Amino acid sequence: MLSGSAALDRHRGKPRRAEVLKRRAQDNGASITHAVAGGRIREPWRRTDLVTIGALSERTEVNIETIRYYERIGILPKPPRSAGGHRLYAEEYQRRLVFVRRARELGFSLRTCARFFALSGDRHMACGQAKRITEKHVADIHRKVDELKRLERALSAMVTQCRGDDTSDCPIT
Repeated sequence: MLSGSAALDRHRGKPRRAEVLKRRAQDNGASITHAVAGGRIREPWRRTDLVTIGALSERTEVNIETIRYYERIGILPKPPRSAGGHRLYAEEYQRRLVFVRRARELGFSLRTCARFFALSGDRHMACGQAKRITEKHVADIHRKVDELKRLERALSAMVTQCRGDDTSDCPIT
């Protein structure tokens, strides 16, 4: 570890990035055998590939408050915290968040996302059950599309019958 003024950025009095990363890794219990050259880490330090909630939010395009909400309801497990109390997320959290974001874009509920995660523990059973869940979701989508088409026909018929003038006998109202 660098000592005294050597550990500080000469312009701002702040610890150098490499020193901060090294300290953070040690706080997380990682063994570090890296060399510092010009403030950059030369060897990878996998155990410490932890990111803050802000970095996780940027990487996954999921809002910070949404990440916290997912933790509260159990979609994401509670992450470990740094000595300073900051949440630190490993790559698995990023994979889970990207999965949830994509599943939500496809119309799956958070409850269904939780079911998918529960299934992932048993790979032999997971595929068949995931397929059945997805087939049901597709059937629900078809039902909703049919309902929307009926709604569109009814509204189009009303629009066709409406003259659009100041009359009091409007078929829409």
